[in-house]
This record gives sequence, structure tokens and C-alpha cells, in this order.
Amino acid sequence: YRCDHRGGGAIVTPTRQRAHALRLAYAARELGRGRRVWLSPDVLPLAGWLTRGIERRAQRERPAAHLPRLLTDAEEWLLWRECAAQEHAGLELANPGGLADGLLGASQLAAELGIDVARLRAAPHTETALLQAVHRGVGVRCGAIGAASRDALLGRGGALGEQRPVAFCGMLQSTPR
Repeated sequence: YRCDHRGGGAIVTPTRQRAHALRLAYAARELGRGRRVWLSPDVLPLAGWLTRGIERRAQRERPAAHLPRLLTDAEEWLLWRECAAQEHAGLELANPGGLADGLLGASQLAAELGIDVARLRAAPHTETALLQAVHRGVGVRCGAIGAASRDALLGRGGALGEQRPVAFCGMLQSTPR
């Protein structure tokens, strides 16, 4: 895919793989032009760009706003895995880790689309009820350690702190966030 960006700002892609491919393509283009040294664009996956924006906002606002610490991706994954294991303790699953990954992905997609998981209508013993229970459990554990996920912090609003132009490349469509 094509993305020309000369504004000196960030280029944001949907995934790490696409960000890496874009960096390689840019380097190949510069090498093809005979250059040995060049300024590389700031290419980030969406999650990385959002994390950087949250961290910049936290540096600006933390003393006054009492923002919680941002969970790392590994911490968030582990919390979802532990809470999912606790919620499905009575079930025999072939791949309990896959359940946690699926629930985390569903929660992230809901946040991206502006859907409040807590407000979903869920019948008992359904996937939606399990998602809500694990989502609640993760929220409680985050509160106990004074941390929050990227999605929870983005839900609080406020500018991300990006001062430079941003180009979104390879996105199929924009979301409410």
C-alpha cells in the first residue's frame, strides 16, 4: 500500500507488521535512489501511537489529574488470562489461553467501536456474560494496583499530546475513537 508523508509527523498503521513493512519499503526506496543516509519517518502501529500519546498526556497531566499508570501489553494480557481462568474455573477447555485472548480482543474491539461492555445485554452463561465478568474482574484488579489499560485511559478523553501531523495509512475505515 502507498503512503507518501513528508510532513515530519508520525505515520500510523493498523499493525506492527504493516509498520515494519512500511519502514522496509521506505528504506528500499531510499537505497534505490542511491542514498546511504536519510531521515526515517516515525512509523508506528496504532497501538504504539496510542500508547505514546497516553504517556505524553500523562506527563502533562499526572500531578493534577491523578491518572493511573498505563499497563504494559504483557500486564494486560496476564490480567485477562488470570481473570478468564478464574471465571471459567468449572469448565474444561482445550485452550484456556485462547479464551483469554479472544475475550481481550473482543474488549479491545468494543472499545474501538465505542461499545460499553458493561452495558451489553447478556443472558446468564453466555459469551457476553463471560466477557462482562472478566472485563469487571480486570477493572477491579487494575484499580487495586493503580493501573489502567490503554482502552480505559483513552475512554477518559483528553488530547493525546501529538503536536506533529499524523498520517493514518492502511486503515480501511475510521472508528468512533
